[in-house]
Amino acid sequence: MTKRIIFIFAALCSLQARASVRPAQADTVRYTSFTDAAELLQPVQPTHLDGVILPMRGSGNWFVGIAGGSTAFLGTLLGCEDKAEKLFADKVDGIVDILQKPAAGKTVSFFYITSNGAANVRKSTDYIAEMISLAGGKYIFDDLTDDTAKSTVNMQMESFYAGAKDADVMIYNATIDSELQTLDQLLEKSPLLADFKAVKTGNVWCTEKNLYQSTMELDELIRDFHTVIADGDPSTLKYLHKLS
Repeated sequence: MTKRIIFIFAALCSLQARASVRPAQADTVRYTSFTDAAELLQPVQPTHLDGVILPMRGSGNWFVGIAGGSTAFLGTLLGCEDKAEKLFADKVDGIVDILQKPAAGKTVSFFYITSNGAANVRKSTDYIAEMISLAGGKYIFDDLTDDTAKSTVNMQMESFYAGAKDADVMIYNATIDSELQTLDQLLEKSPLLADFKAVKTGNVWCTEKNLYQSTMELDELIRDFHTVIADGDPSTLKYLHKLS
């Protein structure tokens, strides 16, 4: 939808420009050179956090640093920076209570089982891992990185078993795979999962299929993560449900 809005906006600007421009007899293109490379690399100073004080967890607040920048960027493209900044501020306000709470310390795995039986997991630098941290949890693969640009890694079940067996909370990513409703459906994908701590304690959750279609609801997902990590009321969940 955002791409369509941007395209329509750009098309309208183009039509307006064509309607108002007068024919020119000479070339109107001008070239300006920059001799100072540093001038091209000056960072853009954000305005969406002016006067805002937020608690920091870990090395920095990913939600503020990334989501705020993205919202402001889209607002600039669409010519509505003030509205974008207000929207982002409202989203931050919605999770300030969570950010101010001490971390619960529970470990969380976020995964799905591929068609060839491997476990697809997020790297420790991925935004899902960061959101779990903001929600008060600890991503189980907190040192999982490699030299590729991909945000996920496929693990053989033996490696996944060794790394995630003792995770307090398991979240199955149904946005790529089929949505699950029961633990039996999960075990059909891999019987080895029956030995996992979260399966034994019944602390296994599944994402809703439409999760990635709600990019402006990251604050709600952080709240859902916090609910399952802190043993909150599951009736309030929007993008997760418990496997029965």
